This record gives sequence, structure tokens and C-alpha cells, in this order.
Amino acid sequence: MAKNSSPPASATSRERVWQSNKLVNARFTFERLEQRIFLKTIATIKQDDEEFREVEIDVRDVLEYSLGGVDYQTIRDACSRLLGKKFEIEDIVTSNNGGTKRRYRGYVIYTTMEYVDGSGKIRAHLSPQIMPFLLQLRGEFTQGGLDELLSLNSHYSYRIYWLLKQHVGLGGVREIEIEELKRMFKLENQYNRFVDFRKRVIDQAQRELAHTSMAFDYELITHKRRAVAIRFTIKKQHDQLELFPAAAHEEGQLFWHPDNPVFDVQYGQRFEPTDRFPTEDVLLAARMLVTNGVDAQGCERWYRSMRAGELTTKQVIAVVHEVKKSQALPASGRPSASQLKKRGGLIHKMLCDLSTSEAAE
Repeated sequence: MAKNSSPPASATSRERVWQSNKLVNARFTFERLEQRIFLKTIATIKQDDEEFREVEIDVRDVLEYSLGGVDYQTIRDACSRLLGKKFEIEDIVTSNNGGTKRRYRGYVIYTTMEYVDGSGKIRAHLSPQIMPFLLQLRGEFTQGGLDELLSLNSHYSYRIYWLLKQHVGLGGVREIEIEELKRMFKLENQYNRFVDFRKRVIDQAQRELAHTSMAFDYELITHKRRAVAIRFTIKKQHDQLELFPAAAHEEGQLFWHPDNPVFDVQYGQRFEPTDRFPTEDVLLAARMLVTNGVDAQGCERWYRSMRAGELTTKQVIAVVHEVKKSQALPASGRPSASQLKKRGGLIHKMLCDLSTSEAAE
């Protein structure tokens, strides 16, 4: 486990960053430099980290060019603003009359943040308050492409990228109330005319995300001729798992697509795990993960583990059966949504433990 006395971690090259869905849907704003500093910070986090380390970030990676005279103050100002920033995360609490109400709780993002004069480096340390949202994530999290996120100029593009990414495994469609978007983006008192909000927030994000994996179309949902919500549809879901080569299927069927044979309700009756048919075994195990509540990121991880031989399909299927047997079902014989979510989380945890033990041997 990393100690505070260790040398600062340097931001390294990697493909993906991840965060809890609570951060994806949190209430906050970043300016462009703040956004890039935060991304460079979380890019140093490793999957097995148990605490945050002090991070050292090269200013040239943030600015994308060499430092000039006025840039020093620009960086200092960005660091100063980040020290005062918080993620406001929604809680649903029970009121005195037995009802529920929404509450936002603030979580400090950084405990230290400074530009070290003459070094060309930013030193930063994330706050322990946000450790549950970035470290040791077992479920309810979203991964994003680091290069794509760093390329974004608009904060609204950055936020909509994450909001859509969260729903890649759910058909690539997300509906969000306009007032909810304004709350997330801290725009409650701005853009009173929807046409301005649409132009400066949604349309701007659509243009900027057009050349990323989160390119989207959208349509307005109206009530009494007034726009109340937006339905986003991701154009190309590149990050969904492709179980079939594009050459074999002209449309390039994707793992999460309901037309894929892995969703055939009779599939499990036609195939049983066997070493003779490894591809069919992976399909069966993958379908069992999907239909037993494991979220999209978890399914992707265990699919890749099976393909890499880190876990066998028989191990994955055995875990699913074990968890299913441990759950008491309601009279209907079908698990409720909450039971299915709990089941998926338990399957994911057991596979994590199994994967760790396999790696240790």
C-alpha cells in the first residue's frame, strides 16, 4: 500500500479511466484546464490501489504546449480553483413525515494542489473523501477513453460523454430531464430560454462528440408543447463487446444487442459447457452474466478474462449457479430488479476473489 512518504506518482500513458456512476451523475463544473488536470490525476490510479498517492503532472501535458509567460499564472489560477471545488453527490433521505427528499452532499476533490515554480510540474493529492468513488470499484462504475476525454474542450461535452458512456450497455439510449441536466451542470439560473440551452449545451456537445465513440443523435420529449426531457441515442457503440467478427456478420452484431444469439432464451438448453466447443462455452457464460444482473463493465471484464484464459468458462458458470442457489426467489419465481442487481454484484465480487486467487497461484 502506498505511503505518503513515497515519491509522487507521475501521470503515465494509458487508454482508460474510470469512476463511480455517482461521480458521473454528480453536480459540479470544471473549466477546461481543471478538467484536464483531474483526468491526468485519475489516470495514475491503479485497479488495486487502496489509497490515493501524491501525483506529479507535467504542465506541458495539461497545456499541450510549452510554458510561456502568462501560462504560469493560468496554471496557478486553475490549481487554486480546484482546491475549492467539490463534487456534490445526490442522496435520497427519509423526511420526518416518512417521505423521501433529495439532498446533495459535498465532497472535497483535492486536499493539496500546487504548481511548483521552476519545475514545470503540478503536485496534487486527491481527497480521501472521494476514495469510494475512484478506488476498488466492484460495480456501478463507468470507464471512459482517456484520449477522447482529453480532446474535449467543453465541460458540457465532457459531462454528456460520461452520461452516455454509462448507458452503452443499456442499449445506448438515455433519457434525462432538462431540469436534471441543469442541476448536474449547475445551470439552474442560466439559459432560461430552452433555445439557448439547446444551442450552447446540447448542440455544442453534439458537434464536439461527433468524432468520438459517444457521437449521438437526440430528440426532445415534450409535455404540453414544452420540452421537458432529452432522449440521447449513441450512434456507434464502439465499446460494446463484439463476439462475432464483422466479416461473419455484415452488420457487426454486438454483444449487448438483443438480436445477438447470446440472448436466445433457448441457448442454455442447447449448449452445455465443454472443452470441445470453447466459443460456445464463452457465449453461454457471457449470456449467464448478462441475464443475472452483472453490469456492462463487469461483463466486459469477465468476457475478456475467459478469452485470455485467466478464468475458465466452467468457473464462471459455476459461480453464477452458486449465487442463484443462494437467493430465495419470490412466489412469481422471478427475481425483482433489486434482487437481480444484488445477484449481479455478488457474482462480480466472487469472480473478483476467484480471479485474485488464480493470479496468486
